[in-house]
Amino acid sequence: MTRRWGAGEPRVPASREDDPYLSSYLNTRDIGGIRTSPGEETAPGTVFRTAAMEHALPDLVLNLAREIEQGSSANTREKVHFLDLRSPSEVNEKPAPRDTVTVHRIPLRDPDARHVPPSARGPEHFAQQYVRMLPDAGRAVATLLDIVAADTGPVVVGCRLGKDRTGLVILLLLRLLGVPDHDNREEFGRTGRALARRRDWLDGYAARRGETPAEVLRRCALPPGVPQHVLDVLRLRAARDTPAPAPWPAVDAALLRRARARLTRPKGELA
Repeated sequence: MTRRWGAGEPRVPASREDDPYLSSYLNTRDIGGIRTSPGEETAPGTVFRTAAMEHALPDLVLNLAREIEQGSSANTREKVHFLDLRSPSEVNEKPAPRDTVTVHRIPLRDPDARHVPPSARGPEHFAQQYVRMLPDAGRAVATLLDIVAADTGPVVVGCRLGKDRTGLVILLLLRLLGVPDHDNREEFGRTGRALARRRDWLDGYAARRGETPAEVLRRCALPPGVPQHVLDVLRLRAARDTPAPAPWPAVDAALLRRARARLTRPKGELA
């Protein structure tokens, strides 16, 4: 299953954990194919999530741009949009991106950040950290909706491991699109499974951090209670907006409708 950009047909299939194309990148997947309401699901080939690691532009972004260039007319205006959630200190620049790549940098940070040893980063730590990052995450989601409403190219969301910051932004986006909590938690939990399958990466990362692979996986495979805590916080915030609860993050209703038209599709409809 593919999505067409211009005259081309990029090799970007619907979301599957075992997809050989996307699984070649660390913790990378298409968020298409997730039910948003009866008879509707997220559209494949529109939003991807990835682990940027030390690279300013992960290979996935450049490969998607290459597919657009090869399959579209010379005057195409379509771009790959990379929503980079890392702090400036985490970004090592690569050569200037090609014309079909636009980078949007929205650093997500914990305003109450303090050094917490990896061994002490349990579910409660991450749940509190995610809630503190909600304002920046909401701004990132609003930017993503602006991009989707204005351009037909794909959007790639990434941070260092594609786990916490990327996971939070995707959690908010899926909630806005009406994805049930259970399915939203399931998408969040796929990160732990994705990282566990990459033993080559896992062993090297653990050695650099002075941890065992089991310790790294324990932190990466957070229990469903962590994303559910964030969803419950958002539900309480929305309930305070009386008389009519508003979606959070606060986005223009017309913008959300335009973006939703690209982000969702009837279930089972070919891209």
